Amino acid sequence: MIEELPLSNNDNSNILKDELIMLTEEDTKENYPEPIRRVAVYDEKNDKVIELITNNLIWTAFRYLKELANFNWSLSNMIAFLRMDLFVKIVLKEWLDNPFNPRVDLSIKTLQGSLFT
Repeated sequence: MIEELPLSNNDNSNILKDELIMLTEEDTKENYPEPIRRVAVYDEKNDKVIELITNNLIWTAFRYLKELANFNWSLSNMIAFLRMDLFVKIVLKEWLDNPFNPRVDLSIKTLQGSLFT
Protein backbone atom coordinates (compact mmCIF):
# COMPACT_ATOMS: atom_id res chain seq x y z
CA MET A 1 0.00 0.00 0.00
CA ILE A 2 1.24 3.45 -0.91
CA GLU A 3 -1.51 5.68 0.44
CA GLU A 4 -4.93 5.35 2.04
CA LEU A 5 -7.43 7.72 0.41
CA PRO A 6 -10.14 9.49 2.44
CA LEU A 7 -13.53 7.78 2.62
CA SER A 8 -16.92 9.41 2.11
CA ASN A 9 -18.58 10.98 5.15
CA ASN A 10 -21.80 9.17 4.20
CA ASP A 11 -22.90 7.06 7.17
CA ASN A 12 -24.60 4.55 4.85
CA SER A 13 -21.43 3.90 2.86
CA ASN A 14 -20.20 0.32 2.73
CA ILE A 15 -16.81 1.37 1.41
CA LEU A 16 -14.23 0.06 3.86
CA LYS A 17 -11.00 1.08 2.14
CA ASP A 18 -9.92 3.19 -0.76
CA GLU A 19 -6.17 3.02 -1.27
CA LEU A 20 -3.37 3.32 -3.78
CA ILE A 21 -1.22 0.23 -4.13
CA MET A 22 1.69 -0.96 -6.23
CA LEU A 23 2.04 -4.41 -7.74
CA THR A 24 4.98 -6.23 -6.14
CA GLU A 25 5.53 -9.44 -8.10
CA GLU A 26 8.42 -8.93 -10.53
CA ASP A 27 6.45 -9.89 -13.69
CA THR A 28 3.41 -7.77 -12.84
CA LYS A 29 5.47 -4.84 -11.61
CA GLU A 30 7.43 -4.87 -14.85
CA ASN A 31 4.23 -4.98 -16.95
CA TYR A 32 2.42 -2.31 -14.90
CA PRO A 33 4.78 -0.13 -12.85
CA GLU A 34 2.18 2.58 -12.09
CA PRO A 35 0.08 2.83 -8.90
CA ILE A 36 -3.38 1.25 -9.00
CA ARG A 37 -6.37 1.70 -6.76
CA ARG A 38 -7.97 -0.90 -4.47
CA VAL A 39 -11.45 -0.29 -3.11
CA ALA A 40 -12.87 -2.69 -0.50
CA VAL A 41 -16.68 -2.76 -0.17
CA TYR A 42 -18.73 -4.65 2.41
CA ASP A 43 -21.65 -6.67 1.01
CA GLU A 44 -24.20 -6.86 3.86
CA LYS A 45 -26.42 -9.41 2.17
CA ASN A 46 -23.67 -12.02 1.83
CA ASP A 47 -21.53 -10.83 4.75
CA LYS A 48 -18.45 -10.57 2.52
CA VAL A 49 -15.90 -7.97 1.53
CA ILE A 50 -15.53 -7.36 -2.21
CA GLU A 51 -12.29 -5.87 -3.49
CA LEU A 52 -12.26 -3.86 -6.71
CA ILE A 53 -9.06 -2.95 -8.55
CA THR A 54 -8.83 -0.06 -11.05
CA ASN A 55 -6.28 2.20 -12.65
CA ASN A 56 -8.60 5.22 -12.37
CA LEU A 57 -7.02 7.34 -9.66
CA ILE A 58 -9.22 10.42 -10.06
CA TRP A 59 -12.86 9.53 -9.44
CA THR A 60 -14.29 8.73 -6.06
CA ALA A 61 -15.25 5.09 -5.41
CA PHE A 62 -18.21 4.05 -7.66
CA ARG A 63 -18.20 7.39 -9.57
CA TYR A 64 -17.07 5.64 -12.77
CA LEU A 65 -20.38 3.79 -13.17
CA LYS A 66 -22.36 7.01 -12.86
CA GLU A 67 -20.28 8.61 -15.60
CA LEU A 68 -20.57 5.51 -17.79
CA ALA A 69 -24.39 5.33 -17.60
CA ASN A 70 -26.72 7.06 -20.06
CA PHE A 71 -29.51 7.02 -17.44
CA ASN A 72 -29.57 10.12 -15.22
CA TRP A 73 -28.72 8.40 -11.92
CA SER A 74 -28.14 10.10 -8.63
CA LEU A 75 -25.07 8.41 -7.20
CA SER A 76 -26.85 7.28 -4.02
CA ASN A 77 -29.75 5.72 -5.96
CA MET A 78 -27.42 3.91 -8.32
CA ILE A 79 -25.44 2.43 -5.43
CA ALA A 80 -28.64 1.37 -3.64
CA PHE A 81 -29.93 -0.39 -6.79
CA LEU A 82 -26.54 -2.03 -7.36
CA ARG A 83 -26.63 -3.45 -3.83
CA MET A 84 -30.02 -5.02 -4.54
CA ASP A 85 -28.89 -6.48 -7.87
CA LEU A 86 -25.31 -7.33 -6.96
CA PHE A 87 -25.60 -11.06 -7.67
CA VAL A 88 -28.22 -10.96 -10.42
CA LYS A 89 -26.99 -11.94 -13.87
CA ILE A 90 -27.24 -8.72 -15.87
CA VAL A 91 -25.28 -6.97 -18.56
CA LEU A 92 -24.10 -4.08 -16.41
CA LYS A 93 -23.83 -1.41 -19.10
CA GLU A 94 -27.31 -2.20 -20.45
CA TRP A 95 -28.75 -2.15 -16.93
CA LEU A 96 -27.05 1.16 -16.11
CA ASP A 97 -28.56 2.72 -19.24
CA ASN A 98 -32.08 1.21 -18.85
CA PRO A 99 -32.55 0.05 -15.25
CA PHE A 100 -36.33 -0.32 -15.46
CA ASN A 101 -36.53 -2.42 -18.63
CA PRO A 102 -37.68 -5.99 -17.98
CA ARG A 103 -34.73 -8.28 -17.52
CA VAL A 104 -34.00 -11.17 -19.84
CA ASP A 105 -33.71 -14.42 -17.91
CA LEU A 106 -30.13 -15.59 -18.46
CA SER A 107 -30.43 -18.75 -16.42
CA ILE A 108 -29.34 -22.10 -17.89
CA LYS A 109 -32.85 -23.56 -17.54
CA THR A 110 -34.35 -20.83 -19.71
CA LEU A 111 -31.62 -20.94 -22.34
CA GLN A 112 -31.45 -24.74 -22.48
CA GLY A 113 -35.00 -25.06 -23.81
CA SER A 114 -34.15 -22.91 -26.85
CA LEU A 115 -31.52 -25.43 -28.00
CA PHE A 116 -34.17 -27.89 -29.17
CA THR A 117 -36.73 -25.63 -30.84
